[in-house]
Amino acid sequence: MAHGPLLEVKGITTRFDTRHGSVKAVNAVSFQADRGEMVGIVGESGCGKSATVRSVLGLIRKPGRVVDGEVLLDGRDLLHIPKRELRRVRGDRIGFVAQNPFASLNPILKIERQFHNVITAHRGRSSRSSTRPLAREMLDAVGIPGPDRILDGYAHELSGGMAQRVVIAMALSLDPELIIADEPTTALDVTIQGQILDLLKRNSVDEGRSLVLVTHDLGVVAQYCDRVVVMYAGKVVETGPVREVFSRPWHPYTLGLLQSVPRRGAKVKSLPGRVPSLIDYPVGCPFANRCSFAFDRCREEAPELSPVFPDGVTQRAVSCHADPEEVSASVPRAR
Repeated sequence: MAHGPLLEVKGITTRFDTRHGSVKAVNAVSFQADRGEMVGIVGESGCGKSATVRSVLGLIRKPGRVVDGEVLLDGRDLLHIPKRELRRVRGDRIGFVAQNPFASLNPILKIERQFHNVITAHRGRSSRSSTRPLAREMLDAVGIPGPDRILDGYAHELSGGMAQRVVIAMALSLDPELIIADEPTTALDVTIQGQILDLLKRNSVDEGRSLVLVTHDLGVVAQYCDRVVVMYAGKVVETGPVREVFSRPWHPYTLGLLQSVPRRGAKVKSLPGRVPSLIDYPVGCPFANRCSFAFDRCREEAPELSPVFPDGVTQRAVSCHADPEEVSASVPRAR
């Protein structure tokens, strides 16, 4: 299996122009996904996770616009290729699984027809008799019993978990190298969540693909992901291997997220204050107004996301003026 970065996002910046001003939704976000790796993007609602991956995919709609940055897939910048070619890349090389599967399925077309349309749009004209076996194979691969019954039915006849499996099967049907899943289990019960995440990991990372998972669930990231990207107010504030970041967080926001997760023997704390306005964006650190480690410099100067090599090998990065060792010393410990 080849290793190294498949996806490299460098300084991507996205704005939404409104009558009240420009919403700074994504602010110079950088991260990468290596081949065979599962990367989790975490943060509170409204922190820019979904806007980031939609910027990567070229799915930002007006009044939104990507104003800066690079999205490199195997070294090729997707932000500077024709839209028609980008649509082809989104199916051939990148599969997308959205939060609401029913928004991805056409309610008036049979599931078989939708598979047929996806496959022929990217693989050229094919008869339905030739695309049905592939659709049946993919539904079987994602654990759907009786795939022929599903293919002959409609989206409204599916449960939420079944519909999400169908969408994943469609995303995998073109054998993409990269899967991007945006909160794929939010609307599902806990049992189905685990099945869907196991399915995504088994059919992507375990097969040598890369997977970028957007979620607000730190437990999911701890269980499934290799690396984590922590976002706040449209910025990456910390990134690194999951075990290292969760055991020794260097950013106070990461610490706050961990303290808000119930743990045996550890006190649960909520983050005080509110996320700053993305229109009237702070001059300094956007987390300063909620941070117990903040000092004057934090309010006057925005910290850069700086790479650090604590053991000389593993790269981590943090955007904070505070002493990282002081922050990590406050991590909640189970008794």
